[in-house]
Amino acid sequence: MMDNFIILEDDLQNGDTGELVKGVRIMVEGKFKNLLDSIIESNSSFNNYSEVIGSAITSGITEIISELKSKRS
Repeated sequence: MMDNFIILEDDLQNGDTGELVKGVRIMVEGKFKNLLDSIIESNSSFNNYSEVIGSAITSGITEIISELKSKRS
């Protein structure tokens, strides 16, 4: 279903510290864009793609951490 997005990773320099950091860009189009548009339209807590994707990443990482913890137990 979500077949229309591209994730790019770049090496960037922090303008304040000079530290090299990883930058990640997500190109949104097609079915993935339509899905995000639908989420934004139906959920007033999301105003833009960044908020939806940020929430999805946070939820996904939380799930991964829970799975890792359960494997250790």
